[in-house]
Amino acid sequence: MSLTNLQVQTFLDDGFLIVENVFTKDELQPALTECEIMVDNLIQRLHAAGKISKTYNTENIFRRLYLVEKEFSGAALLFLYETEIGARLAELWCSTKLLDILEQLLGPDIAGHPIFAIRPKLPATSLFNVPWHQDTAYLLPEAENTDQLTCWIPFCDVDLKNGCLQYLKGGHRSREVFKHHIQSKVGDRRSPYIYIEEPTLPSGPVFSCEMTIGSVLIHTQHSPHRSLANLSDKIRWSVDFRYQSPFQPTGLKGESWKLLTMRRSNDPKFSPNIHAWLEDKDRKRRADYFGQAGYDEFDIDSISVDKTIERWA
Repeated sequence: MSLTNLQVQTFLDDGFLIVENVFTKDELQPALTECEIMVDNLIQRLHAAGKISKTYNTENIFRRLYLVEKEFSGAALLFLYETEIGARLAELWCSTKLLDILEQLLGPDIAGHPIFAIRPKLPATSLFNVPWHQDTAYLLPEAENTDQLTCWIPFCDVDLKNGCLQYLKGGHRSREVFKHHIQSKVGDRRSPYIYIEEPTLPSGPVFSCEMTIGSVLIHTQHSPHRSLANLSDKIRWSVDFRYQSPFQPTGLKGESWKLLTMRRSNDPKFSPNIHAWLEDKDRKRRADYFGQAGYDEFDIDSISVDKTIERWA
């Protein structure tokens, strides 16, 4: 799959692009099924620990975690924090369809960045309303000039009602990293977000990205964006993957944050070893973040949040 010249220019001008009909529902289903298994694993643990009264196993993935959250506040945030990418999601991350598109925007050398998010955007839950920010602000300053792109993929249709993303058109062009603030210091102390104060954003039109399932939304690391509140009665599930040149800084420190090389300009037949990367990353990330002395797996306050946002303290 390839972009038209107009699509490439739109991306360069606006800092984001919706590419329609990249995937079929059937192609997305294995990744969504993997998310269902991950949700079930968390719910079974919560139930076994006496945190919830039942497992809500008659509900589908678009309702189940929301009902658990009502009984045990913080369940969805636990899912967001601790969930690791699995084999089916990794296959989506390395999809030839995505890489063909990204090659037009990044060039022939492409690596997968180890930051990803499987996002359950719950109805009527302010903690899942992501404020204005730039993705690069979550990384160390050394990566501010890295060419890094995000692919945001919803598992359902997305509109104003269930919390679509909004972008400041052209807000990326200066490549300036705007001043961010840590939301947990001024709002919900459980918030993992940083934010840009809206009056400090440059002027420009705000575009709401309503999308159909199978579409992919691509943006740069400097593109200011946010997500609206979910006013529906179902969870809006999505996943976002990041990509960059393998020769530029990642903005992360430590052995647990390794790039996965996906394409090499000098080897057209190169294929990434997804499973070896997954095994290595899972082991090291668990050791780094979830193996702390005194760690309570159900206590949000005891979980280490990425320390890179401390640059904004």
